[in-house]
Amino acid sequence: SRDDFSLNVENNVLTVRVENSTDLNKDSSYIHREFSYNNFSRSWTLPETVNLEMISAKYEAGLLLVDVPFSVENKSKSINISID
Repeated sequence: SRDDFSLNVENNVLTVRVENSTDLNKDSSYIHREFSYNNFSRSWTLPETVNLEMISAKYEAGLLLVDVPFSVENKSKSINISID
Protein backbone atom coordinates (compact mmCIF):
# COMPACT_ATOMS: atom_id res chain seq x y z
CA SER A 1 0.00 0.00 0.00
CA ARG A 2 1.00 3.65 -0.26
CA ASP A 3 1.77 3.84 3.47
CA ASP A 4 4.47 1.15 3.13
CA PHE A 5 6.69 3.45 1.00
CA SER A 6 9.07 6.16 2.13
CA LEU A 7 11.14 8.39 -0.16
CA ASN A 8 14.09 10.50 0.89
CA VAL A 9 16.66 12.68 -0.89
CA GLU A 10 19.92 13.36 0.89
CA ASN A 11 23.17 14.57 -0.69
CA ASN A 12 21.65 14.13 -4.18
CA VAL A 13 20.82 10.46 -3.51
CA LEU A 14 17.17 9.40 -3.90
CA THR A 15 16.29 6.42 -1.69
CA VAL A 16 13.03 4.48 -1.92
CA ARG A 17 12.21 2.15 0.98
CA VAL A 18 9.34 -0.28 1.39
CA GLU A 19 8.50 -1.98 4.68
CA ASN A 20 5.39 -3.96 5.46
CA SER A 21 4.28 -6.61 7.89
CA THR A 22 1.23 -8.77 7.73
CA ASP A 23 -0.55 -10.89 10.31
CA LEU A 24 -1.28 -14.07 8.33
CA ASN A 25 -3.79 -15.32 10.90
CA LYS A 26 -7.04 -13.38 10.74
CA ASP A 27 -8.83 -15.66 13.20
CA SER A 28 -8.51 -14.64 16.85
CA SER A 29 -8.88 -18.24 18.12
CA TYR A 30 -5.51 -19.49 16.88
CA ILE A 31 -3.09 -22.01 18.30
CA HIS A 32 -0.28 -21.09 15.90
CA ARG A 33 0.28 -17.53 14.69
CA GLU A 34 2.38 -16.36 11.71
CA PHE A 35 3.65 -12.99 10.57
CA SER A 36 5.20 -11.85 7.33
CA TYR A 37 7.74 -9.00 7.20
CA ASN A 38 9.18 -7.61 3.98
CA ASN A 39 11.54 -4.75 3.30
CA PHE A 40 13.27 -3.35 0.24
CA SER A 41 15.54 -0.37 -0.40
CA ARG A 42 16.90 1.12 -3.62
CA SER A 43 19.04 4.25 -4.09
CA TRP A 44 19.96 6.36 -7.11
CA THR A 45 22.50 9.16 -7.37
CA LEU A 46 20.81 12.14 -8.98
CA PRO A 47 22.58 14.52 -11.35
CA GLU A 48 23.12 18.08 -10.17
CA THR A 49 20.66 19.36 -12.76
CA VAL A 50 17.68 17.82 -10.91
CA ASN A 51 15.31 20.28 -9.24
CA LEU A 52 15.12 18.67 -5.78
CA GLU A 53 12.24 20.90 -4.64
CA MET A 54 9.99 19.64 -7.45
CA ILE A 55 10.41 15.86 -6.97
CA SER A 56 7.00 14.24 -6.49
CA ALA A 57 5.60 10.74 -6.11
CA LYS A 58 2.22 9.14 -6.77
CA TYR A 59 0.96 5.67 -5.88
CA GLU A 60 -1.51 4.46 -8.50
CA ALA A 61 -2.88 0.98 -9.30
CA GLY A 62 -0.14 -0.76 -7.32
CA LEU A 63 2.70 1.27 -8.88
CA LEU A 64 4.84 3.97 -7.33
CA LEU A 65 5.47 6.72 -9.90
CA VAL A 66 8.30 9.13 -9.04
CA ASP A 67 8.70 12.31 -11.09
CA VAL A 68 12.24 13.73 -11.01
CA PRO A 69 12.25 16.98 -13.03
CA PHE A 70 15.38 18.65 -14.31
CA SER A 71 16.03 22.28 -13.53
CA VAL A 72 15.18 24.71 -16.32
CA GLU A 73 18.27 26.69 -15.41
CA ASN A 74 21.01 26.23 -17.96
CA LYS A 75 24.23 25.29 -16.19
CA SER A 76 26.39 25.52 -19.30
CA LYS A 77 28.83 28.34 -19.80
CA SER A 78 30.59 29.67 -22.86
CA ILE A 79 34.30 30.32 -22.35
CA ASN A 80 36.12 32.96 -24.37
CA ILE A 81 39.61 32.13 -25.53
CA SER A 82 42.01 35.04 -25.24
CA ILE A 83 45.02 35.66 -27.42
CA ASP A 84 48.33 36.34 -25.65
